[in-house]
Amino acid sequence: MHQGRHFLQIPGPSPVPERVLRAMDMPVIDHRSAEFGELGRAVLEGSQKIFQTAGPVVIFPSSGTGAWEAAIVNTMSPGDRVLMVETGHFATLWRQMAGRFGIEVDFVPGDWRRGADPAVIEVKLAEDKARAIKAVMVVHNETSTGATSRIAEIRAAIDRTAHPALLMVDTISSLGSVDYRHDEWKVDVSVSCSQKGFMLPPGLGFNAISEKARAAAKTNKMPRSYFDWEEMLKPNANGFFPYTPATNLLYGLRVANAMLLEEGLDNVFARHQRLAAATRAAVSHWGLEILCQEPSEFSPVLTAVLMPPGHDADQFRKIVLDNYNMSLGSGLSKVAGKVFRIGHLGECNALTLLGALTGVGDGPVGCGRAAPLRRRRRCDEASGAAPAGQYLAASESGRHLSRAVQALSQLAAAVLQEQLQSRHRELGAVRLRLLLRRAGDRPDVVDPDGYRPEIFRHRLGTHEHRLGLRRHRVAARCRLRDRRDRQLVPAVPDVDGAAAARWLLRLPDASGAPVHGVHGGACLPERWWPGVGEARPGGGPPVMHGWRL
Repeated sequence: MHQGRHFLQIPGPSPVPERVLRAMDMPVIDHRSAEFGELGRAVLEGSQKIFQTAGPVVIFPSSGTGAWEAAIVNTMSPGDRVLMVETGHFATLWRQMAGRFGIEVDFVPGDWRRGADPAVIEVKLAEDKARAIKAVMVVHNETSTGATSRIAEIRAAIDRTAHPALLMVDTISSLGSVDYRHDEWKVDVSVSCSQKGFMLPPGLGFNAISEKARAAAKTNKMPRSYFDWEEMLKPNANGFFPYTPATNLLYGLRVANAMLLEEGLDNVFARHQRLAAATRAAVSHWGLEILCQEPSEFSPVLTAVLMPPGHDADQFRKIVLDNYNMSLGSGLSKVAGKVFRIGHLGECNALTLLGALTGVGDGPVGCGRAAPLRRRRRCDEASGAAPAGQYLAASESGRHLSRAVQALSQLAAAVLQEQLQSRHRELGAVRLRLLLRRAGDRPDVVDPDGYRPEIFRHRLGTHEHRLGLRRHRVAARCRLRDRRDRQLVPAVPDVDGAAAARWLLRLPDASGAPVHGVHGGACLPERWWPGVGEARPGGGPPVMHGWRL
C-alpha cells in the first residue's frame, strides 16, 4: 500500500491546490441568485485577465474537447476549408473532429518533434489565391510531444499574406503556464479548459473570442445549441448562464484566477520556464533524448522523454508508480510505449520537481531492475536531482533555494540508500562486495594517491564480484560497473545510513562543500563504521556490502 501523497506528474489534469479545494468545498447555491451573479461576474472578468483579452470569454460546463467543438460550430460551415498542422496527437484529434462536421482539412504533415512552422503556414496561405481557407487552427502546446508553436510568428505570417482566415488556437495545456496573449497576437478563438494551468478538476471549457469571430458566428451555417456563443453571452452580461453551470467549479476558478494574478503572470511563466529547464538538465544527465528537437519550442509545461531502444515506456511508468507512488504521462498513439512525459505545470515548485526527478531517475534502481538510463552515475547523481537542483539554484530567482535544494539532494540520496537496503533484505541477497570493472579497462579509476583497484576474487555468482584495494583505498568519484558494463550503486547497511551515504557518495553538505574522506578525498575512509565494512582474515583489505541487480 502506498504511503504519503501521490505524485501526479502527468501533464494534466494537474494537482489541485489546497486553497482551490477548500474554495470548492461549499454548499451549492441558487444559480439565479444575486450571490451567484457576483460569482459569475468575478470568474468571467478574472478569466479575461488570464487570456489577456478585453473581449468576451465563454465558459462551458465541458471538457476541452467540448471547447474544441464550440470553436468549430460557431465559426465554420460544412464544406469550409481550414489549415491545420500535424504537431502531435491532439492536433490530429482536432482535425478528426473538424472532419466529422464536414470541414475540409488541409493537414500539413509533421514528425511530432516540433511545433507548427510559421513559414509553411505563410506559404500555404500565399498559395490560396481564392481565399478559400477560412481558418488556421493550431495547437499552442502539444501535450503529447512537449513542443510549443510560435503563435506570435504565425500571426505575423498570416498578416504578411493579408489573408482573412481566422486564427484559432488550442491553449488547453498552455494557458496559465506559458506566455499567451489573445489580444496582442490577434487570435480569434482561444480554446482552453480547467484541468491544466487553471489547476482545477476537469469540467470547464473556455472560448476567448474576438469580434471577428463573433461576426463569423452570425453568418456560419453549422447547427448548434448547447455550445452557442450568443446564447451564452446574453446572460453572461449579468454574471449568469443560460443553463445550470458547474457552480462549485466556478468557486474554484475564482480562487485559481486570484492565485495566478497574485503571483503575477510574468512570474508564473518564468517559474514554468525554470522548472522545464531543470527537467531538461536532468534528462540530459540521464543520457536520454527529449522528444522535441527544436530548443526554441521546448514546452514549459511538460517534457516528453524518449526511451532507449529495447525499453518500454509504459513498463517503466508502472515500475515508478508501483515503487514510488508517482504517475508519469504515457506516450500517445504514434509514440505509445516510446516516451514518458514529465508534467511540471500548475502548482509545482522546485522541491516538488526535485522529488519527482529523484523518483524518475532512481525508480528502476530502487526496485532492483535495470534502469532505462544509458549513463548511470553515482547514487546521488543518478536521479537527476543534482543537475536540476544546480540549475534551479543558479537561476537568478532561485538562488535563495540553493541551500534547500542541496539539502534535498542529500536527503533524496539517503532515502534511496534506505530503499536499496530494504530491497536487498527482501531479495535475501548474499553479502556482495563493492563492484567495479577491472582497472585495466578503466585507467581513469585511480584514487588521489595513485592507487589502482584490483579484483582479488572474481565471479562469486552470476552477477557477483568482489573488489580488493591496495592500502584500503577506493578511487575518488569512482564509477561502479559489473562485467556486463552496467552501472551499479553501493548499498549502505544499517548503522548511520545518512552519514555513511555522505562518505560513500561524496555528497556536498548544505554549504556546498564536498565531504572528504580521511585520505585526501577518497570515496571511503580508512576507518569503517561498525557493520559497514568487514576485515579480511590475515589483515587483508576491508570489503563493503554491495547491491545485486
